[in-house]
Amino acid sequence: MKVLMRKLAARLQRLSPLTITVTGLCGVLALGIPARFIHSPMSFMLFQLAVVVFVGWGAGKWNALVVSGVAIATAATVPVGLASEHLAADWIFIWNHLMRFVVLRCRRVAGGGAKPTHPSLG
Repeated sequence: MKVLMRKLAARLQRLSPLTITVTGLCGVLALGIPARFIHSPMSFMLFQLAVVVFVGWGAGKWNALVVSGVAIATAATVPVGLASEHLAADWIFIWNHLMRFVVLRCRRVAGGGAKPTHPSLG
């Protein structure tokens, strides 16, 4: 496990601050947008905090401040989503395909370009 973590840390340190910041923004939005539509007492703020810490570690404090601002903006819109009645089918379709893309992309980056194991995932 230590070897895997060292390889992952070495790979992340080679990324540019812009790449880390954009990845952090995507992560915060991927956590914040569903929170607006999910009618649950569960909060994604701790996960968003982990993303902000990751950006601060890899890209610097000013980039983390930008990502933190986006996290706060998405958290501020959650009460608006709680007032809505239902989740449109289009949003579910978009969310499912977006998450499929994100998961496969992360797996390819982490696995060094590995292809999906199941033909329907490719």
